[in-house]
Amino acid sequence: LALPVKFTCEQGGDLVPLEGVTHNVSSGGVYFEAPIGQVAPAASLNVRISVPGHHEADKPNLTLIGSGVVRRVEELRPEQVVGLWPRLHAQQGIYGIALQFQQRPTIQLHSFEQLLWEDEHV
Repeated sequence: LALPVKFTCEQGGDLVPLEGVTHNVSSGGVYFEAPIGQVAPAASLNVRISVPGHHEADKPNLTLIGSGVVRRVEELRPEQVVGLWPRLHAQQGIYGIALQFQQRPTIQLHSFEQLLWEDEHV
């Protein structure tokens, strides 16, 4: 499932906001892609995964919020990349990152009604 993921990692003592695209999400972790050189194995990350609503794909209907430890970082072949990255990132390389959650992620619900009814007349 390709969903936008925002994450933060520590670089030089500062928390840096970064973005990626998920490949796989479960209660135990997430596998996502991001540009080269942003994350190292064993790093701790905080992630926010946005799940779009039915009719407003640009606005998230719910957000999964979690933190975990990077268990694996691997370079992806071009045919494995699902995100639309700027040419510079694509040329430098896109990496797959396996993050194991420290605990189950929490869910931030933006509109409960949109989950129950698909029509726009809620």
